[in-house]
Order: sequence, then C-alpha cells, then structure tokens
Amino acid sequence: MKEKKKNSTDEGPQHSAEDLELINYLYNNVTIKSGKCLDTYVDYFTSEDAIDTFSNSKKHKAQFDSKIEIITVCQHLLELDFFHRAQRFLKTKKSTPAKTKQNVFPTAKKLKLEPHEQNVFLDGDNVYIFTYEPRSIKKFLIGCLFVVGTVAVCMYPLWPETGKTGAYYISLLLGIFVAVILFLSVFRYILWILIYAVTYGKLDFFLFPNLTEDVGFIDSFIPLYIIKRPKKKKKL
Repeated sequence: MKEKKKNSTDEGPQHSAEDLELINYLYNNVTIKSGKCLDTYVDYFTSEDAIDTFSNSKKHKAQFDSKIEIITVCQHLLELDFFHRAQRFLKTKKSTPAKTKQNVFPTAKKLKLEPHEQNVFLDGDNVYIFTYEPRSIKKFLIGCLFVVGTVAVCMYPLWPETGKTGAYYISLLLGIFVAVILFLSVFRYILWILIYAVTYGKLDFFLFPNLTEDVGFIDSFIPLYIIKRPKKKKKL
C-alpha cells in the first residue's frame, strides 16, 4: 500500500486540537525545501529551523520555557507520524577515467534523502520529511475549477458560437506554445553542437539548461544560458 499524506480533515482520537494547531503552525511557518526520497518528491525541514520557528513565535513563546520543551513537543508530533526523520543520501565516490564527460546540459538537482533508522527528534541540522499536509484553500479552489471545467467541456455542443470560437483560438494558442517548447528543446542541442564544433570544443554554450527539468514554469527559463570553458590542464 502507498503511504498517503495525512490531511487536517482526518479525524482520530490520537490527534487533539492542540496537536493539529501546532503542526499547522509548524507547516505554515517553518522553512520547507523540496527533495527526493525513494524516488518520491517530498517536503522537508531541519530540526534547527523547527526549533527556531517555535522559539520566535509570539503565539507559542509563553508556552515553551526552554528549548528542551520544544524538542519534547516536536518528538510528540513525530510520534503522531506528522513527519519522520531522514538522512542525506551520500554517494560513494568512484574513480572515473579522466576523459569521462558529464551530461551535455547541467541540471538542477534536488537533495536526495533516505529514511533514518533512528526516528527521533534531535536538535541540529537533522532532516525531517513531512507526511502531513494541511487543508489548503488553493487546492480546494483548483479542485472546484477542475470539476467546473470538466462539466463545461462535456456541454461544449451547447456553447454559443462566440464561446466555441474563443475555445478554438485558445486551443490554437496552446498548441503553438507546446510547439515552441518542443522546438526549443531540440534547437538548444543543435545550437550547442554548432558552437562546440566551431570553437573546436573550447566553448560550451547551454541555452535554457533547465527547460526540460522538473522545476517550476518560470525556473525552466532561468538562467537564459550558461557558458562553460574547459579548464586548462596544469603542466607537471
């Protein structure tokens, strides 16, 4: 069975109103980063950031007299399976031939994580993965729009002529947009080959290096390009 994220609407006797209030505050205020654990994209935070979040909270400052109390509460939230401990995945370095080349285009890599054997909350730069996801108004609105859009598409034969014409031009623009993205995906490789050949391998020019990577839409076009020059070998 796949592990599902807990939702704030899930009812359970082990989750008191105070527990839900604390985890919601932590989720909405702690610094969250994206990583990859067991080939699944996850949201994680560090124990140091979690402690600072509660320490700097005006709402909870009077509730905790010391850092030890904050750690105790975070351990309690961990035992409720709102999050679990992980560790950074470290690859063992292997000797590679000097002529081995990396991928043509540099990619934006996410931190790789793996479950930790000791699932306890400790102070410091320890990593913890959220298994809890609070109720989001944004997701609720997206779900409503999806349902409305599905119904609207099913009723397409009943649309007025102006609506059908508008839908035609919108679909045409979307098709052009997809075609442009596909063209850029191929063109950047052709451009790299041409520049690499003209400069006899002295210059690597990468256009839209993150275009096909798993990043946000805006981040796909940032940076616009990257220029790399081969390092000069030191003479012995």
